Amino acid sequence: MMASTEDQWDEMSTIFNTCTPISSTSDVTHLYSHFSNGYQYMAMTDYPYPAAFLEPMPAWPIKEAVKPFVNIPSQSELEQQKEPE
Repeated sequence: MMASTEDQWDEMSTIFNTCTPISSTSDVTHLYSHFSNGYQYMAMTDYPYPAAFLEPMPAWPIKEAVKPFVNIPSQSELEQQKEPE
């Protein structure tokens, strides 16, 4: 992310396609809570078959939800990439 906090908030707003721009640490906390709640509900309903009693969800919703993150390197992988050989 960029150096200044305002730039970081703008970038986060773009990445997460927020309805209103992120403009404070409180907004970041609310965004985190929103995602955290979603993952908690999915974890409670991580069934091997589709379900629809809270919201329509596919079988194994956690597996489906993390697919976009599979190719994002971990912190240690990023640090290894920066180390000189």
